[in-house]
Amino acid sequence: MDPELWMDGKFKAFLKSPDELAHDSTRYSYKASVNIEIERTVNGQFHSKTFDNASISARSSLFSKRSSVFEDYRDSDSLLYQFLDIIEAFSSPDQVFDMISSFVSGCTDAAETQHLRASDKTWLENEKTIWRLIYALYQNRLHYVPETMDVFVENELDIMKNFFQNNKSIRECQLVVDWLEECAADRVDRSGQPKMSHFTDKTVAWENTLHQLQVNNVAFSSQRPLVSAMDPDAPQREKKQLHDLDAEDEARLLDQIYLEIRCGRLNKALEICNLCGHKWRAAILQGWMLFNDPNYKCSDDSVISAFGNPHRDIWKICAWELIEKSHCSTVWKAVLSVYCGNLPVLLSACTDWEDLLWAYFKVYIDVKVEEEIRAVSSKDFIQLPDQFWDFKFTIDEIFDEIAGHHDNNIRIEAAKPERVIQRFIITNRIPELISVMVKWCENPNASTNLVRLCAHIVICLKIVGLLSNKQSAEEILRCYVKILMKTGDSKLVAYYTAMLSEEDQINYYSEFLQNIDDENERLKCLEAAELCHLQIEEITKRVVQLVRNKSDEHDSSLNLTSGITKEDEKKISALDLMMHYSHQRDEALWETNALIRYFLSQRNLQAANHAFCKIPENSVELILQKYDIDETTLLSQPDTVPNKVFAVIREYFCYKVYLNAEVRFADWFHSFHKLEPSRPQKPSDDAQYAQKVGYEHQLTEYKSEHQKWKSAVDEQTKIVKSHLYNVLLFPDGGWLVENRYLDDATRIHQMNALRKLCIPKIVILLHTVLHSMKLYDECLKLADIISSENYQIYKAYSTQDLGEILKKIGESSICLLDAGKDPFGLPVSS
Repeated sequence: MDPELWMDGKFKAFLKSPDELAHDSTRYSYKASVNIEIERTVNGQFHSKTFDNASISARSSLFSKRSSVFEDYRDSDSLLYQFLDIIEAFSSPDQVFDMISSFVSGCTDAAETQHLRASDKTWLENEKTIWRLIYALYQNRLHYVPETMDVFVENELDIMKNFFQNNKSIRECQLVVDWLEECAADRVDRSGQPKMSHFTDKTVAWENTLHQLQVNNVAFSSQRPLVSAMDPDAPQREKKQLHDLDAEDEARLLDQIYLEIRCGRLNKALEICNLCGHKWRAAILQGWMLFNDPNYKCSDDSVISAFGNPHRDIWKICAWELIEKSHCSTVWKAVLSVYCGNLPVLLSACTDWEDLLWAYFKVYIDVKVEEEIRAVSSKDFIQLPDQFWDFKFTIDEIFDEIAGHHDNNIRIEAAKPERVIQRFIITNRIPELISVMVKWCENPNASTNLVRLCAHIVICLKIVGLLSNKQSAEEILRCYVKILMKTGDSKLVAYYTAMLSEEDQINYYSEFLQNIDDENERLKCLEAAELCHLQIEEITKRVVQLVRNKSDEHDSSLNLTSGITKEDEKKISALDLMMHYSHQRDEALWETNALIRYFLSQRNLQAANHAFCKIPENSVELILQKYDIDETTLLSQPDTVPNKVFAVIREYFCYKVYLNAEVRFADWFHSFHKLEPSRPQKPSDDAQYAQKVGYEHQLTEYKSEHQKWKSAVDEQTKIVKSHLYNVLLFPDGGWLVENRYLDDATRIHQMNALRKLCIPKIVILLHTVLHSMKLYDECLKLADIISSENYQIYKAYSTQDLGEILKKIGESSICLLDAGKDPFGLPVSS
């Protein structure tokens, strides 16, 4: 028996069976638009093929097969690592949709984690829908190729197909509807809520009413007056009720029908209607379908069955009247509104942002398609209600209407970042999307998930070449890199830093490196930077500079015995980054010299020595190998290398002789004052004989040890004198005198300051050695060295320092007088 369409008892039309009318091509939800996948053929040309709605989830398996580093990540934090693996696996423009589908899969897996907070789970579900939306819309925007269609068509279905083929806007609106329906289907399937099949087997409609009409005496009879007939119009015609159980079942059925239609599963709704015996409802739900008679295109004499509703315009009129005048369920009215375009009624059934957007877009498409069919077809159509044509919203106005909804919860939801992103993607306003994402990411309270999403949207747009404001896009990536730096993972930081400009690469990766203290971790950071082709030389140089210039609580009054603080250790340890690369040794030497200048200015000799020891012994040799010369050639022909290279090597030797002199003096001072043997105490005159014998033995040993000590000190004196004189008499202008490389004014100032600090000190140390060893005549010669114009040491003296050294020289002169010589060390003539 063919199903009948009953609508308010006003007309009856004959349709095909539900199975025949479920033919995919009769639906102008136009799935063909979203079902476009691009493959690269052997000769490099693109062609399209179709795939079903499960393609996104199915293609996620492609990633797990192709990426050997893929792991089963199961929480939102691990998405940082999973998204990196995905980008590495699909980095070319041809693979961007594989990348997006893998993002969908990653969010799905992470959302299934049991220990996730509800807010994180909600975010991941929303993010998954964003990636699905991007996938669908940009497949269409980038790779959609319209099929060749007939110029003159009469069938409604063909008119609709032509319309969708040639109208990008309407095609994208249908993609949005399909996306919203897929999102709803996901939520419904996950919810596990009761379904109609849980309450009934295959049966007739209103079985309890039928049973009470057939059998008067039933166990559970309805107390209200029941209908006397079983046709669909009976309740409204007779103004009577159904059995209570049937009324409850019908309410549950209508809710299920609306839910299935909201999920884009009309066939499922038809199946439920048939299962519950409501075949007339199944017929009604097919009355909107576009009529298509394939016999128009047949070239032979065969006859093919037509499908769809040739009286679709009448169906819509009746649907409008039923909605406006009848007292049927509000849910059933909403179901009919989906297909007849009654927007106010449909909106009344919507409860959230996605429902409203679906309703607006559904009616928008219906109105546009109806306009196109009536404009192209030669058929005479019945005029639809004026309210149907009152839909004048543009896409942007639809979003504005939702954002200004009377329900405060919907207004709040419309302002959420995920909804704003979806709006700008749907309306294809990428520059505005980038601008608003920048503001979100710059907010210190922005969540990691939000910044990660924004960054990867930027990356996808960059891959397909749709970024216009690259500066704003880079700001989003910079914010993401800052978040990744907190993880301490060098691979993450290096990979995303490589997407920034060269200057930002240096700034951000050096900022990251300066906080890494563990040596092994530093090596991993350098390896990661090399793999990502970062500017290693500039980065390591910047790190050393940042650490060196970092302010600390160093006391400028520290003396030679001061220890190395933790900040000092960090400054010194940072030098290892530059020493790691032999080709960078000249820059490493330059930065080490700067650090030594800093420590010497702080009078921290121990730290200066420690920093100097970081320089490998073959450093000068490695530097000179670039210029095919040795040290001898360098000294005799300094012009064979750039002035900066000569300056850095000379400064290195200056510190070498100075630090050696300090160390030698410390050794001499220790030997002279601490290692001298103690003379044994002479016993008293009345001491026993044994004590006197023991004393004589101790005295003999003392004299022997003292002689050894005296010889050792004499030898050390020669050594320390040589090293101290090396500083004072440093060749080519003097110690830390720069005559060649004058471009760095700060460096020149620091070196001059160090001369004034260290040269007087070295003279004092040398005088201490000479005076202590009773070499008074040499003490007097220091005055000649200081005043010599060849060395100009006197220029390094302040008035106070000069007075101090002259006083000490005067003391040595007095000692000469005590030794029977004149004040200048010459023998006194008799």
